[in-house]
Amino acid sequence: MVSFSCETAMTTDDDSSPPQSDRFFCSVSPDFKEETLAGCRLLMPTVSVGNVPQLVLDLLLNSLPGRRSRIGTILHRSLVPVFGIGVFEGAESEPTTSCDVFLDDTSRVVFLQFRSPVIPSRSPSFITSLRLWIQRVGIVSVTCVASCFDHERPNPSLSPFACIATATECKGELDALNETLRSLKLDSLSLESCLPANGPSIASGEGYFDRFPGSGFLRDLFQQCQSCDLPCMVFLKFCAEGNNIPDAFQLIRYVEAHMQIIGGHSPEERVDAPYPWRPPPSWHHLFGPPAPVGLF
Repeated sequence: MVSFSCETAMTTDDDSSPPQSDRFFCSVSPDFKEETLAGCRLLMPTVSVGNVPQLVLDLLLNSLPGRRSRIGTILHRSLVPVFGIGVFEGAESEPTTSCDVFLDDTSRVVFLQFRSPVIPSRSPSFITSLRLWIQRVGIVSVTCVASCFDHERPNPSLSPFACIATATECKGELDALNETLRSLKLDSLSLESCLPANGPSIASGEGYFDRFPGSGFLRDLFQQCQSCDLPCMVFLKFCAEGNNIPDAFQLIRYVEAHMQIIGGHSPEERVDAPYPWRPPPSWHHLFGPPAPVGLF
């Protein structure tokens, strides 16, 4: 039997009412204390083009056997309800919901994984509830993985990868990251947004995120983090719909270079050593079962 430990009342149905975050997170165990998450970093995807961000999270979570623990689920009226079987190796008995929460205590990283989209008209309410929960439990930074339409890339000759950061997480973090990327023989990232503390608010530049169509709730998330000085860094890949597994394998290298979740190799060793990425069983028939042999 699956049980959840939830707090107080559900959010109201009135979109104009102040968001309630008390029942935003429901733990799988009544003994779990949210104080455990204080000081952790958050890694989350947007539901965007090709589901590349969700594939990145799947790949990363399945590569953490023995370290990954499912600690709860997110409840919010903006999430399309989903319930299914487990998708990771060794966790087939675990349920899968619209938005599951995982914890790797070794790297002190909290993971959000989405299995359904956020209703667009309720996206601001969801992101506000998420931000309030992040602040309440003491998470110190947010790293977001996103994707957008490749045919909308302003300059096709530039790298298909982009990095966006709030002012509180920009220059020093990017310099250190690019140094790591050079050691891994990966392309350096340019900072798409490095906002000085006394500069214009990102909210006043409404056209900025028009350059990243198809990136889901990225605009709302970034603006909320910017408004409350919550460090946020976004890794973004321009891509097209189709078989996006190669995009996930490419993008995860940048995420790992920044967050150092897997670890285990020095920068010099990581140049030639293969990363231990383990595709989950749910990828075996990502596009359906094999074609019947009788067709050929």
